[in-house]
Amino acid sequence: MVLYLIRLTGEIALKGRRRGYFENRLVYNIESLLNDLNVNYRIDKIDGGRILIYSSDDVSQDLQRVFGIVEILRVREGELQNLKAIGEMALNVYCSKIKGRSYAVRVRRVGSHEFTSLDVAREVGAKLAVCGGYVDLENPEIEIYIEIRDNRFFITSSKETFKGYGGLPLGVSEKVISLFSGGFDSTVASWMVMRKGSPTDFLHIALGSIDNVLATGKVAEKLARMWSIGYRPRLIIVDGAELAFEVRRKLPPHYWQIGLRRAMYEVASHLIDRYGAKAIVTGESIWEATSQTITNLNAAQKDLDVNIIRPVIGFDKDEIIDMSRMIGTYELNNRVKESCFLGSYPQPQVNIEKFIRYYSQIGSDTIDRAVDTAIDLDLYGDWVGNLRSWIDHSLIEVDTIPSNSIIVDVNRLHGSGVVKGLKDLEDLEKEKDKEIILVCEEGEASFTMARLLREKGFKAYSLHGGYRRLRELGVKID
Repeated sequence: MVLYLIRLTGEIALKGRRRGYFENRLVYNIESLLNDLNVNYRIDKIDGGRILIYSSDDVSQDLQRVFGIVEILRVREGELQNLKAIGEMALNVYCSKIKGRSYAVRVRRVGSHEFTSLDVAREVGAKLAVCGGYVDLENPEIEIYIEIRDNRFFITSSKETFKGYGGLPLGVSEKVISLFSGGFDSTVASWMVMRKGSPTDFLHIALGSIDNVLATGKVAEKLARMWSIGYRPRLIIVDGAELAFEVRRKLPPHYWQIGLRRAMYEVASHLIDRYGAKAIVTGESIWEATSQTITNLNAAQKDLDVNIIRPVIGFDKDEIIDMSRMIGTYELNNRVKESCFLGSYPQPQVNIEKFIRYYSQIGSDTIDRAVDTAIDLDLYGDWVGNLRSWIDHSLIEVDTIPSNSIIVDVNRLHGSGVVKGLKDLEDLEKEKDKEIILVCEEGEASFTMARLLREKGFKAYSLHGGYRRLRELGVKID
């Protein structure tokens, strides 16, 4: 059996009467992890912010992913009969390891004993003196760590110590819903609230192709499997096509980004009660975009009765990307494309009153219809198959331009309305008997728009690959 001495984050010790609850939740989460790993184990909780784990397998790396753990020490255990017993174990285990190297002995003692921590260090140092190493208390190559608790002692070295990520055990804080794009910002924001103990469900408002929604789902699955230990999160998908369409149709372009942000807040606020959450989490960061200035964030949430948490509000992009590497999602984050649906750029400080007046034209029924499209997927099951059945991309995407079809540009650089030259769906009625091929930069916005038009009876398709594919076909549009 492998024995681990687990050090809990110091924050848990400060919880007073709630400390026992926090520690029990941490034990529950560790049990969940070990059960999933299918190892044999026993867990003992001991006083002083320590947990002992006896495991049939090496689970050092796995335990690092359990929030609430600050350090994992792979230790050997002994019965404290006298100081000689500690010295003998240190000699047997570490003599060959310190030969020719600098070392130091660190001692921590809990309980009532007839000796001091310094006495223990002297005894162990005397035993190790014959091993050919040399003492360096300031910058040793190897630290030998001894912890004594009443009549037991544990011994390990700095080479057998693994850092955890601290935080609080997942489940001790209230549940939240993360507005989840699958990009760097929302991923890191989700991880940060999970680290503070909040079970987190992922809400993705689909504004692009099935491939991009799948890419987002893979990020959520990675977060769930690696970090959501003790809670099985949901991936909630909402069709955002009509939301984006209404925003583009009823708001001036410099309000589009903020308007869609507000619509997403409203959808999330409707789903909070359904899923038992207490707040929305976003990946918004000041000046990450002009829609994320303090004034514009205030405009987006003006008068909304919902708690919005922004864990990365003061981070810059490089810091967020570095954290994604640490979390292990960087490669998956990089595969998620930004939708080109709403590409206009807002003013850094919009007029909040004017924005609210324009936004009020979007009726609550639009939000309700979006909420009604919500599905939740089990990230530990066949979520990919269930998602594909929700959106049949084979009926929407094309790889060529059929003859006699109408090509419509919905690109953010060329579009001047809902689609190029068209201000409302009614303008397309005369084209209802023709095939309409929608094109944008990446094929994301065109996919969303094609789905919406098809629901309204149009023969609409999205050109897979966007402008790149259009150039390959040798087709030009104004």
